Amino acid sequence: MQYVIDNCGKNYPTLRKLKVLLNQLYDYAVKYEICNKDYSQYIDITKYKAKNPNKTDRTPFLMEEIDLLWIQKNNEFVQMY
Repeated sequence: MQYVIDNCGKNYPTLRKLKVLLNQLYDYAVKYEICNKDYSQYIDITKYKAKNPNKTDRTPFLMEEIDLLWIQKNNEFVQMY
């Protein structure tokens, strides 16, 4: 299972969901005596925590831009944005 995690190339949120799914599958399997031990607890995804290719860098508005919007707050075209 760790091999699948290491080689699938997905980002951290997806790997976390995959680990949760495997945990639930093993909980079911242990409950109904399909297997004896939960091997999903040994999966390590912490080294992928900083790996998120979908992360976008956001820059906040400058105070000048915000002030300009407030000055034009009654303009109906500005209100649409």
